[in-house]
Parts: sequence; structure tokens; C-alpha cells
Amino acid sequence: MAVYGKSFTITYVAWDTSANAGKTGDNANHTLKWIKDGTAATPTNAPAEVDATNAPGVYKLVLTAAEAQATFGTLAGKSSTANVVIAPVSVAFEQLPDAAPGGVGGLPTVDASNMVAGIQGTKQTLDDLNDLSAAEVNAEADTALSDYDAPTKAELDAGLAALNDVSAAEVNAEVDSALADYDGPTKAEMDAGFAALNDLSAAEVNTEVDTALAEYDAPTKAELDAGLAGLNDLSAAEVNAEVDTALADYDGPTKAELDAGLAALNDVSPAEVNAEVDTALADYDPPTKAELDAGLAGINDLSAAEVNAEVDTALGDYDAPTKAELDAGLAALNDLSAAEVNAEVDTGIQDALSDIADAVLGEEINSAVVTDNTLRAAARAAWAQGFGKWELVAGEAPAGQLKLYDSTGALVRTFDIDDITAPTERVPA
Repeated sequence: MAVYGKSFTITYVAWDTSANAGKTGDNANHTLKWIKDGTAATPTNAPAEVDATNAPGVYKLVLTAAEAQATFGTLAGKSSTANVVIAPVSVAFEQLPDAAPGGVGGLPTVDASNMVAGIQGTKQTLDDLNDLSAAEVNAEADTALSDYDAPTKAELDAGLAALNDVSAAEVNAEVDSALADYDGPTKAEMDAGFAALNDLSAAEVNTEVDTALAEYDAPTKAELDAGLAGLNDLSAAEVNAEVDTALADYDGPTKAELDAGLAALNDVSPAEVNAEVDTALADYDPPTKAELDAGLAGINDLSAAEVNAEVDTALGDYDAPTKAELDAGLAALNDLSAAEVNAEVDTGIQDALSDIADAVLGEEINSAVVTDNTLRAAARAAWAQGFGKWELVAGEAPAGQLKLYDSTGALVRTFDIDDITAPTERVPA
């Protein structure tokens, strides 16, 4: 128990949980709080070790008289040393005299006769303290009442009325005076004040954003997959059952009900439609020619000078390419090498030669009697038009074949002929 408002020394223990023993020499690492009736504050004095040898782990702290002005207090804290804990210590305070008995501020004592020491006078018992008779008490009360001059009703009314003797004009004048005395902030002062509410630099904002992003623990792909998978945990059978239930609960309209509903959508007769159209036309107030001219004229209210100024501005803003830029751009449009061009030409020539061979050996021979001379003439014509060579090959079915080659020696077309010396028929092989 401690005395209210009296400085005293409190002890506490610092315990090493790893060694299971009191921690010595650790007072410099202690951060303490004195909790006085629920309010925590740092103690005025620093802690000290009691006896590292004989009382290991026990520390003391001197609390001031002001810190002792409490009904209940608790000393708590922590150590920056690993595995060291500080056990809280609670103290209840009693408001007792802190002086010696019989002294100034101390408890009174009694003498040999069991009388309270220090009381002066002839009355030594409690009975002696009240020696007034009822008549004497009554007389004192009468005297006090007689001396009291109570206010009359008129005096009370006058006093109460004086409490509110301000007229409406006086109240209005006071309000006007207060408003006149008020120095309201200007717009510039308000703008300056609001601007000061946001005094964070871009770097500070960026730092805060970086910190927030660093502290954000984003879900992994596995966590997202697991979460999304949980959103759709209905089996196909469950979905099918729900759909079946919904369809069973749905009371669709019959054909008769649909016909009746649709028929009701158009229950306006031609006469009623005509009447509504007549009314709408009668209510419509079309603009006159003058009103239309005025409206259209307002659509184009730019003068020739304004149009010219806008065109000049647009031309001034346009950054036309230089000749060097145009040359560079056009040169990039034709980036084929000579070899690529040559390859494309060769491919075109070969395709043309193939088409010529088809035409010569098809349409021309089909329009004439097929003889050895006409067949050979057609082949020579094909060769003259670009085929590399042709040859008649005996021994192939039925009697021989006519083979045509391009300028590279590749076989282009083959025809079966009925006679190797005097053919009368050719058929594409």
C-alpha cells in the first residue's frame, strides 16, 4: 500500500525467458510507463538496478509526489534486449496522514484518561459539546428570522423584470456592431488557406504510393485461380435441375391469351388515327420563310476576314515536309532489289509461255485437220513463242507422245498421239 501524494520507490522484475532467470545490467534498455488511474505517461526518474548479485533481475524506480496522486497505478514496460520481459507492478494508494501521530498533520492520540490529547477547554466529553436547551435553540431561530428582511412580491417582480430590459432595437444594434467588427477573410486569404491544405510535393506523393504498393500483398495466380474456381461451384446436374425447376414454374401464356393481348395493342380505329393526325397538324406551327431565312443565316455568321484568318492560322500551323523528307519517304516505297524484280519477271514469263502453249496446242489444232505437218507446225509455233524444245517419243502408249519443254528444260505439256509418223489424233496425257 502507498500513501496518496507521497513520493515512494517501486520495484519491478526483468525476466530473461531464454535463460529462465532474472536479467541483470539491463536497466538502460528499459522503456517504462507509469499508468496512473488508466492514463499512461513516462516516469520522471530513470530506473536503477537493486542488487545484481543478490537480487538479479530486480530494479527500482522513484515515483514523484505528483505521480503518486492516484487511486490506483501500474508500472509497465518493455526491454529492447531479446527475450527479456518486464512484469507489470500495480499499486493501490490510501489517503492517510503521513506525519507522526500527535504531530502536525498526524493522527490525534489519547492521554492516560483516554481523553483525546490536544483538545483545549473545559468540555472534555461529547455530551458537553451540546449544552443548548430547546428553548435556547428556538430563541436563536426566532432572532434570525426576525433579522431577515425578505423581499416583497413587488420587489421580486421589479428585480426579475430588470433581468430582461433590452429592446429589440438594442439587440439589433448589438448584432450590427458585432458584424461590423468581424473581419472576414478575403478570397485571396481563403485561396491561400486552402492551398496550404495540400502541401505535399510530387516526390512525397510518389513515396507514399510506393510504400502503399510495397505493403500491398497481391494474391498469387494460385490464390486467384482458387478464388475464381469457388465462384462457380455448381455442377452441371445442379444447373440442369435449377433450369428444369424454373421451366416447370413458368406459366407461359396460351395462344388464345397471346392473340387477345396482341389484339389489344392495336385498338385504335382508322377514324381515331385520322383525328389524331388532324389535331397534330392543326397544332403544328411551322416556321415562316422569314424565320427559316433568319435561322439559316445565323448558322454561318463568319465573315470572309474571319475565314481567311482561320485558314492563315491553319497554314501557319502546318509543318510541310522538306524535299529531303519526301525523297526519303518515296524511296522507302520501292525497296525491291534487282534480283527480286528479275525473279518476278521470270515467273511471269513462264506463266505466259504455259498459257501460249495451251492456246496453240489447244484451240489452233482443234480447228484444223490433225496431221504430222500441222502437229509439227503447232509445236514449232509453240517453240517460236518461247518453249525451249519439243520432241516426239515413240514406244509410249498408244503409239507415241508429243512432249513440250520450257526454256529451262522443264517438261510443260505431254500429249498422247495415235501414230508417230502421221498422227491423226492427240489427247492430253
